[in-house]
Amino acid sequence: MNTTTLRIRFLVCARYDVMIGIAFLTRGPALFEQFNVPAPNHWGYIHFCCLMLMIFGVMFLAVALRPVANRNL
Repeated sequence: MNTTTLRIRFLVCARYDVMIGIAFLTRGPALFEQFNVPAPNHWGYIHFCCLMLMIFGVMFLAVALRPVANRNL
């Protein structure tokens, strides 16, 4: 796989993770209600997962920018 394809894939993954994390962090209760999913007993569980997704998005972005240097991620 060439570097350009790898960078594009990691950029897509980074964008997706950050967008999903922000969506649930800012509109979590509305999304749960919209899709008829029972809310968790504490929103900290959702916030933690959202922040983890955003951290993964930043890691994917770092890999996309410098794939060889950040291959440990």
